[in-house]
Amino acid sequence: MTKKVIFVGGTSYSGSTFFHLTLANDPAGFGAGEIRHLFRPTKERFVRGTWVCGCGDPACTLWERVKQRGEDNLYDSIFELNPEVEFIVDASKNIVWVDEQSERLARKGYDVRHIMIWKTLPEFAHSLQKRNRLQDGAELGSWPRYHKLYYSFIDQWRAVKYGHYTHDQETTLRAACKQLEIPFFEGKERFWEKRHHVLGGNLSSRIHLYAKDSDKYQDVRRRAEGTRELGAAESHHRRVYYEEPNTAALQEHITRLRRECPEIDQIEAMLLAHDIAAPTPGRDWPELQLSDAEMRMRQLRQYTKDQFGRIRYALRGSRARRPEPQQARN
Repeated sequence: MTKKVIFVGGTSYSGSTFFHLTLANDPAGFGAGEIRHLFRPTKERFVRGTWVCGCGDPACTLWERVKQRGEDNLYDSIFELNPEVEFIVDASKNIVWVDEQSERLARKGYDVRHIMIWKTLPEFAHSLQKRNRLQDGAELGSWPRYHKLYYSFIDQWRAVKYGHYTHDQETTLRAACKQLEIPFFEGKERFWEKRHHVLGGNLSSRIHLYAKDSDKYQDVRRRAEGTRELGAAESHHRRVYYEEPNTAALQEHITRLRRECPEIDQIEAMLLAHDIAAPTPGRDWPELQLSDAEMRMRQLRQYTKDQFGRIRYALRGSRARRPEPQQARN
């Protein structure tokens, strides 16, 4: 059987961490989380000791061993260190990363698949609003940008609408597994029953990995203190849930974004056309396609950002791992 790598795309707060863990819930599956940051950190938290393996074992050295083998061997290393694994699910979401890794994996003979989970613009705006991240409008603008980038860079992909997934999880998950050609079984949605070595992800998704009476659950709660990161995750522990957006409260922000980006309706039509339950999309959306020059510029900007992050956080990471000097004896 050909080894497979599945990339799960989506904006922030799209449900991608939750969804990718569900797909990986299989004896032969491996949910990797945001493994891009293992080699290309963009924030200081990605080199801190608190950025640990989701398995909950502080002595786990899996990611240390993977990192030692280098980015070029990332997926090979995961397969070699976990011989029972037949498919890896990567939730890194960064589109340039996904494009680069997909080409590299295809050259090595792996089966590469792409699937995106997405929220409507009002649903995404609601996710930002409840975390107090809607005010300046900058993050809301990532909704059209991300989906245009995804459409421009990624070939042969299908989409899962978050609302469909929450309202009929079994049917949607069964269709996703069929598209990806991975097993579906009763109880697959209970991803917390499997030990995952996941990295990163929103705290509102990671908290479902742990029982409420566990130390790891309390650790996630402590890390979320002073933020609105957990939202309703605690009251809906280990359940997929849907919150109806208050469109009246969001209308001003959405109207402003529609003026700035008139392709909103085309983007949603394109996403619906790629739905896992729909036939293969039979049309193109040239108005959403970036030019070759724009795509190269995006790749260059990402390369520059990655190089800067490598240098900046590699130094901080090495200092963080350096043992404290012993005090001199009197």
